[in-house]
Amino acid sequence: MTDYLFALTGPQDVQLGTGRGHLAGVVVTTTEATPGACQVYDYAGAGPPTGDTIFVVVVNNQYEVTHLFNDRYAPRFADGAWLHLSDDCYAMLWVHIPDV
Repeated sequence: MTDYLFALTGPQDVQLGTGRGHLAGVVVTTTEATPGACQVYDYAGAGPPTGDTIFVVVVNNQYEVTHLFNDRYAPRFADGAWLHLSDDCYAMLWVHIPDV
């Protein structure tokens, strides 16, 4: 079992991990009054992602979204986790990828 903690600032398009796994938690905030978005895709490869979207959160007006997922309801990915983070956003993501 491997758990990763990512702390990222936007704009970002980055591969968080490959293989199957799930999101364990997210904290997303923005520094501007304009909306910002954090999108996680089930995708492994060179970007931009073409896989299924497994998680989307939009934040606005310097608010914060914090969510820790119960394992039963956590967004799952089969190929890998790819993050797209818009401008002026900050995100912390906990990703769990089991060892095979």
